[in-house]
Amino acid sequence: MKGLVIKDLVCMKKQLIIFCYVVFAVFIVSIMYMLSAQFGNIALAAQQLKAQEDMANIDIVSVTNMATVFFMLLPLAVMCDFTIIFREDHKAGFANVSASLPLPIWQRVLAKYITLIVLFALGCVVDIVIGGVLACLTDTLQFVDFICVILSAVSIMSIFSCLAVFFCLLLKGGNEEHATIFSLLVMVSMLVLINIQKIKNIILMILSESDIPDEILVPDIFGLFRNKTLILVVTAAVIMVLSYTGSYLIATRKRGVL
Repeated sequence: MKGLVIKDLVCMKKQLIIFCYVVFAVFIVSIMYMLSAQFGNIALAAQQLKAQEDMANIDIVSVTNMATVFFMLLPLAVMCDFTIIFREDHKAGFANVSASLPLPIWQRVLAKYITLIVLFALGCVVDIVIGGVLACLTDTLQFVDFICVILSAVSIMSIFSCLAVFFCLLLKGGNEEHATIFSLLVMVSMLVLINIQKIKNIILMILSESDIPDEILVPDIFGLFRNKTLILVVTAAVIMVLSYTGSYLIATRKRGVL
């Protein structure tokens, strides 16, 4: 199984190289942004907007926090294209080779999820290092806030990757793009179901031609990432278990898929 994990990491070699470049770029840009937000042009622009009453202080802090979420998400987003492993396996016909290995199906399936965990653990550690540096450069965010944002981001990306693994095994080889689309559709559907009441209220306000409050129309993404960390982590763990179970059942019933 260790060899399968190494093989998957080799398939992700291009993504890992891009990840290194992205981490370096994010590290430099995020430091420049935080310094500018404290002492530079961004801080000056914020003071002018506040003086002109175009933006309240809370809005300026919110913009800074949203930029922080973006910085934390970008390196992890590079790692979540897990379908490339299945794409490379399909091109090489690796399913025929893996079927001859002295490993049961459950271990072959488990190797995919171990690879997923290794990759996101790497991204999480790198993001924590970046977050620690940024926490020293800003007074609006504590290090614990960065930890919450990072864990939430890792959880969301993990959910997407677990769904992608499941759909890659469910569909025939060569349909990895469809697996990505289905994974996105499932996540969007989950988001809609969670916010169904909020969406209903917005529709009612539109029909009644009422003004929609900004706090309803514009989601507080940073607040979600910071305050719902435990829920997102538990949800990611449950979906990973369900995804593994479903993938194992599919691999057991469908010969030649893994």
